[in-house]
Amino acid sequence: MYFIISLAISLQMFIAMIFISGSGSVSGLLTSDSNHAVYIAVVEIKHIPPATRAEIVIKVFTNDLEDALYNAFNTHAKLQSEDNCTAHGLLFEKYFSSHFSCAINEQERKIRFTSCEKNEDSLWLRFDITCPEKWKNLNISADFLMELFPTQSNVISVFHGNEKNYFRLTNSAKSRLIRFAD
Repeated sequence: MYFIISLAISLQMFIAMIFISGSGSVSGLLTSDSNHAVYIAVVEIKHIPPATRAEIVIKVFTNDLEDALYNAFNTHAKLQSEDNCTAHGLLFEKYFSSHFSCAINEQERKIRFTSCEKNEDSLWLRFDITCPEKWKNLNISADFLMELFPTQSNVISVFHGNEKNYFRLTNSAKSRLIRFAD
């Protein structure tokens, strides 16, 4: 089942890539006028109790993330290779810590960058968080890239034990509370 869900999410990324006309490098502060048809990212959160860590994978288009990092930190992060991507781990933590939050059982969790994987025009950034074995609720907020692209959608999938949740966050709905069965 997880394979089918991962395939569906990868298919979403592929379909979004078809519509992208490529924005190249950034020469100044970016606005929403970039020549881009679809703005989408995928977040997968996976926790298998009794583990006390959960994995978060953020799948984002390389050029969009380069643009966001330039806009936020005035730095040209060249993320075209996995080595360059991995070298920017602290920058990713800083950016996503201000645009992605995850509170489990009303306690905010700090993300920690673990690795980067290059997949065609996208990056799969892996983070982990410490967490309790049992989750009563998860409050997630993900407004990354929305500061540049008002039509950005962040598709979220949460796997906690046998429970699965899927939803989309946008500029008009940047967060979601999920309650889990006892």
